[in-house]
Amino acid sequence: MSYLPRSPKNAPELPAFKMPFGDGLDPENELVVLAHLVPWSEIEELCLGLFSKIGRRAIPVRIAVGALLLKELRPIGGDRPFVRLIQENPYAQYFLGFSEFQTKAPFHDSQMTIFRGRLSSKMAQINDLILLAREQAEMKNQPKASEGDLPKNSGKLIIDATVIPADIAYPTDCALVHKAIEKAGATIDSTDLMEGVKRPYDNRKKMHAVFLELAKAKRMTASKRRKRMRVLVDFLGKQLDYIDTCLERPAQAFATATDAQYATACALQAVLRELHGQQDEMLREKKRSVKNRIVSIAQPWVRPIVRGKARAKTEFGIKVSASVVDGYIRFEEASFDPYNESTVLPKQIERYFERTGFYPESVHVDQIYSTRDNRKYCKERGIRISGRPLGRRLKDEVKRAISDKLYKTDLKDRIIVEGKFGEAKRTYSLDRVMAHLEETTLSVLHSVAAAMNLKRWLRSLRSLFSLFQKVLFWQNTSLRFVVATA
Repeated sequence: MSYLPRSPKNAPELPAFKMPFGDGLDPENELVVLAHLVPWSEIEELCLGLFSKIGRRAIPVRIAVGALLLKELRPIGGDRPFVRLIQENPYAQYFLGFSEFQTKAPFHDSQMTIFRGRLSSKMAQINDLILLAREQAEMKNQPKASEGDLPKNSGKLIIDATVIPADIAYPTDCALVHKAIEKAGATIDSTDLMEGVKRPYDNRKKMHAVFLELAKAKRMTASKRRKRMRVLVDFLGKQLDYIDTCLERPAQAFATATDAQYATACALQAVLRELHGQQDEMLREKKRSVKNRIVSIAQPWVRPIVRGKARAKTEFGIKVSASVVDGYIRFEEASFDPYNESTVLPKQIERYFERTGFYPESVHVDQIYSTRDNRKYCKERGIRISGRPLGRRLKDEVKRAISDKLYKTDLKDRIIVEGKFGEAKRTYSLDRVMAHLEETTLSVLHSVAAAMNLKRWLRSLRSLFSLFQKVLFWQNTSLRFVVATA
């Protein structure tokens, strides 16, 4: 395997890429152009602290970051077919920084999970570096003004929130408890027998029958359902009590287990104990909801988020708040816990000020953002917030018509963020995030944003080049007409 040097300054030019069959690469190919747009040098400096200088030589930063970007630019499914795509595609290898085509896979498919986990804290900054490189290339960046000489407000800031679904099954109480019983039983089976401690009676087949009765019943009274759930919850409690005893005597119960297996058993026990407490509380108090409710044992940090949409009133995943400026997107806030998106509006406006040195001229948001506090905050900084003004409608017909026209214009300007959400979920991988860890989910989130911005930048360059070609064509046509009539 031939890796490039760590410094991307020595990245090969296009003619230096050697193909075994003697052919060259198309310089107008999308991946070839994008490879020159990404600021690899700045990304290399940003990520240097993530890798140790001792031990086995790490995979270069360009390959790790490029693989995460390429995974979104070329969505092909899982990590295994994606690595096969790199192995077979010379353009993909050129994007990753290889000097020549090679038939061997550059890394194992399991490395993709390591890349996501290692770079999760840097992907948002990498997206910022790409946007900064775009601004410098288009000569649109403005220096940050001092506090005594602030420039006027400029630009449109579009903000909205959405939920990115996680890869979990639709949660039901009986299915969750039954799954917990199966996992607790597997943990008990893996423990060693202890003297003086009797294992609980393994009644998992009967519990499975009770679960099927609950899951397949078309109609069942509430009292009967609670009785069946009580049977499942009580049996789970007996299992967890025995596992607690095993964890108190690790030298006997986990004598043949490794440290990793013991740590996994402790983490699983904590999740199952919390799940048992929540289900027991809902049964005792006859409630249908509980605070910080667990909806997935594999991903206990996922929470139900009520959105009130027509398709699904409740969604399960990560709630994100995005900002769009000039068609380029950033995911500013991301949390698995539900929150009111209107509370983060001032924070996103301040981030806009930190990046540009001035406040936006207008903020285009949904109605939920138009609270009195947010209106007051924007008014103090000279920012116009979209939406109808509070109070009664204006009596003056002329002023009312102007207000209504401005309101409709603001609605049209806000459509772009909805389009970005649709693009991220339909074209890219945010329709259902397959990553199963908190940090890897955040890495996928910001990787999609970076890939979308790169494609947006490429489209703007090609449209500008197409316009330049049209101008040259009409100039040449006019010149020929003048020469012909002279």
